[in-house]
Amino acid sequence: MKLKVIIIALVALLSGIFFWQTTNRFLYPSRATSSTPAPGTGTAGLPATGTASSGTGTNTDSSTPSGCPMRAKGDYNCDGAVDMQDLAVFRHEYSGKATTKESDGNVDGKVDLIDYDALRVNLFR
Repeated sequence: MKLKVIIIALVALLSGIFFWQTTNRFLYPSRATSSTPAPGTGTAGLPATGTASSGTGTNTDSSTPSGCPMRAKGDYNCDGAVDMQDLAVFRHEYSGKATTKESDGNVDGKVDLIDYDALRVNLFR
């Protein structure tokens, strides 16, 4: 009986710690530790991606940063497909491990759950 109480207390304690860390990570992503990517790599150490399909490298449309037309749909590395690589880019930027804003699909200046929702809806389509 005493062992059962100890196990329940331990599970409750660990659940509380996990909930607290998860809540703080989602509510305050700027408090996460950040690191800068190595030179010659893209977001958070991922390989650098190519430039815009137009080849000019300039942004002519303000709704699509870096000239990537699929960015609003979750293609954050601009390779033409919404896949796990885009999720990795989003995860690194949202957690604060990368300081870039490549996964800011709605161009509001922050990487948040709205950008994740665009990725989630279009993943593997």
